[in-house]
Amino acid sequence: MKIFAFLILALPISTFAEWKVGTAVLDVVPCPNRDCYISKKCSTPVKKCSAMSAYKNPVKGIMENGGMNPGSGACKSLKGNVNIATDESGNQEGFCVFNDKSVISLGGIWK
Repeated sequence: MKIFAFLILALPISTFAEWKVGTAVLDVVPCPNRDCYISKKCSTPVKKCSAMSAYKNPVKGIMENGGMNPGSGACKSLKGNVNIATDESGNQEGFCVFNDKSVISLGGIWK
């Protein structure tokens, strides 16, 4: 019994959520070192991934007037489009969608 409990505690806890924009499911995974989600295709070495570039070089010092989310302002400055996704529990998350179709949650692209 003690061994079984140890095995359960040793398993990593997934923070994965299925995010949808309308009926389209975003293929995302948790970011490596920040509280955000990024395209699954960006988690492996690829030729080019705009979302990973934005993650590695977040926009700094951006503050928008009028109460705009700083992540939305950062996405706009990176030439991305903001989409709001919903998970199975009804929670909402903003994602920046780039021309290469890679995505990252807004919290992952600004500091």
